[in-house]
Amino acid sequence: MLEIEYEQMKQELLRLKEYGYEIYASENRYYNWFFVVTPNKNILYIQKGDLFGFNVSLEYIPSNEYGSGCACNDNDEDVKYMDLQTIQELEKEGLELAHELGAQLYKNIEQAKKHIYKFEEFKKL
Repeated sequence: MLEIEYEQMKQELLRLKEYGYEIYASENRYYNWFFVVTPNKNILYIQKGDLFGFNVSLEYIPSNEYGSGCACNDNDEDVKYMDLQTIQELEKEGLELAHELGAQLYKNIEQAKKHIYKFEEFKKL
């Protein structure tokens, strides 16, 4: 990912902080991943989409049956902008699918840190 794309993603996500969201960014520029903790304590994983925009998934406790997260947006359609309404809709979509699967949600970010790959490389913004 180009530095300019990373900064654009970061700036869009940072705007969510005023609504009670916590933002974590990978310090390893090879990955350029973000995690967003919602006011409801749900954890969204955000990465650059295949085309232009973001792909978002709701993270939950890993299992052999359901993996570790489910897509909140159709992967054929990247999320173009990350504003409050969009992230609330994505969280809702992810929760509906996670509940259908019977996935167990994380209670908080501390619990998630034990399972999230390379979380030690993330910094709270």
